[in-house]
Amino acid sequence: MNMPPLRNILAATFLMLMTFPLHAATLLPPGGSVSPVQGGTVPANIDTFVIDDTGSDFFFAPFAGAPFLAGHVDEAVLHDPFGLTCPTCLDFAFQVTNFSVSSFSVYQAVLGSFAGFTVNVGYAIDTGDIVPDSATRGGAGLGVGFHFGTDANPTLGPNQDSVFLLIATNATRYDSSGLLNIGGSNGGSCTTFDVNHCRGGQLSGLFAPTNAPEPSSALLLGLGLAGIAAFRKRLV
Repeated sequence: MNMPPLRNILAATFLMLMTFPLHAATLLPPGGSVSPVQGGTVPANIDTFVIDDTGSDFFFAPFAGAPFLAGHVDEAVLHDPFGLTCPTCLDFAFQVTNFSVSSFSVYQAVLGSFAGFTVNVGYAIDTGDIVPDSATRGGAGLGVGFHFGTDANPTLGPNQDSVFLLIATNATRYDSSGLLNIGGSNGGSCTTFDVNHCRGGQLSGLFAPTNAPEPSSALLLGLGLAGIAAFRKRLV
């Protein structure tokens, strides 16, 4: 059976639910933490803002035996429809699904590559089973993490999926250099990492913001190079 494109699934989900108040998203500076994370409503024409979308499975398991974490990640990059940054700025949305074959629950999902960017976080109400309790950002600003309960009491269990999670930025370009670290636990503390209680893994190739020269900077650079070329020609 052919599945419809993720873009259509996202649009249909948002249009049916119409409850995505991400205009209430919370600014998350480097080293910041917010709890609880705020959610809110998506515009009816959300599909017109979607630039790119994709999905990928993950399977984290020992050499033999059942997987401790297996699931799927859907993601999308959009021109900011929520007015959090600027009309041409980019938002990154993703959803984590924990398959029923998993023996662990998910307690955190950390998306990297946000250093140097302004970041707002939020989520889409009623687009999944589990909402994040909190969100944090590393001191260097690189990783933005959403947390589902704690390592000792994880809430994103097998056969459940998270709501769509939003990271709104002031970036205007993106690539596929992003990393997503998913942490799982069967209820044991992960303060001192114990593979019997704590397992996780990393996905690569996710959407991530990327820097590009400002138009004025690019123009100045071009004029400078042209000037150097003209000066060298005069010397010949």
